[in-house]
Amino acid sequence: MRLLSILAGLLAGLLLLGAIATRWADATAISALLPTRIASIMAGLGAGVLGLACAARAGRHGWAVALIVIVAALANALPVSWPYRSSDIVFASGEIELEGTVFRPVGEPVAGVVFLHGSGPETRRAFAYHAKQLARRGIAAFAYDKRGTGGSQGSSWVHYEVLAGDAAAALSALEAAFPSLAGRSGYFGHSEGGWVVPVAAALERPAFIVVTGTTPMTPAEQVLYQSVSEVTAGYGEEAGGRARALQHDVLEYQRSGRAREGLEADLIAASDEPWFDAARLPDRLYEHADYAWWTSVMDFDPAPWWARVEAPVLAVWGGRDDRSDPRQSLDGLSELVASPFEAEIYPLADHMVLLWPNSEDVPPPAFPEGFMGRVADWIEQQTR
Repeated sequence: MRLLSILAGLLAGLLLLGAIATRWADATAISALLPTRIASIMAGLGAGVLGLACAARAGRHGWAVALIVIVAALANALPVSWPYRSSDIVFASGEIELEGTVFRPVGEPVAGVVFLHGSGPETRRAFAYHAKQLARRGIAAFAYDKRGTGGSQGSSWVHYEVLAGDAAAALSALEAAFPSLAGRSGYFGHSEGGWVVPVAAALERPAFIVVTGTTPMTPAEQVLYQSVSEVTAGYGEEAGGRARALQHDVLEYQRSGRAREGLEADLIAASDEPWFDAARLPDRLYEHADYAWWTSVMDFDPAPWWARVEAPVLAVWGGRDDRSDPRQSLDGLSELVASPFEAEIYPLADHMVLLWPNSEDVPPPAFPEGFMGRVADWIEQQTR
């Protein structure tokens, strides 16, 4: 009987542990990767049922232990897990359907935001943390699966103008689902989303724009910057110059398809250099036709699109962004944008605006203190 009482207490304790873990996860960026609310519900219910079953056999002491711990766990978990609601939205963009999830406050939302993805086949999970935090501040946050991923149809490998059409359709879908948000919804674009968002703004005018990790450079210029800066930082100016020359030639081949044989020989010769991997150079070249998507976007110039933006803009960078120089990006973007413009640089954060307290790439990551609060405050100011 005593053993069963102890077991009941331990099992019920799992619920408390799950609640504490959920609170910790929502305080760090790890909740952007894990479905913490669903996991905590399932683990909590399972632990609670098992704990109560064992307590029933153990007598009143087992019941007491189990019930006390379960009540404490629920008191700890509920304020974290249920201050917002979520529901799925399916909407059309051209001839395909896209699917996403809107996280919204329990009451009437004060503003709405649509997230624009970074590069690659990203799903709505990429913005789960951001969406939850904004929903807790009264902002309806809509994260959808990029076309060709998750529940969305189509292919991810399309021109930025097509992705902009998807974002504009998402904004319309959000305002259709919540009519009170008409004229009070905007875009939140990260990285590649920073190239897409000014185009989307021309299709469906937003009330505001938030961008993180963006740059007024072209994609090809960004690739060249990243290659040269990483090699120069780790191996010196001479190595950086060699990396620049090779990366320039690779980009030219991807653009035109010319001089493949000589370039492949140069890449093979450089592949044993200690800086080669840092330069992010390919170890082989593909047929020029295989670069069709990249060729279509590599010289996309966001500058004229940003110059047309009429909505207020908040731009955020991590000071350790390896894709572009944050200060140069800030200065360049501020010169292009004629509408009200504000910016923040978090010195210790990376391209994702993440901090790594336990050393680089050692989880859990965390967002800078006040980051999402700053975004939420600014959005509220623009939509009053």
